[in-house]
Amino acid sequence: MIISVFLEAFISVFQSPYLGFYFFICQNKT
Repeated sequence: MIISVFLEAFISVFQSPYLGFYFFICQNKT
């Protein structure tokens, strides 16, 4: 499950750096 989140975040960064960064912070906070 965690790997899936990392994978999605990785893809998000490639598609949208800002979105990926925001997603990374959200996951870190939770």
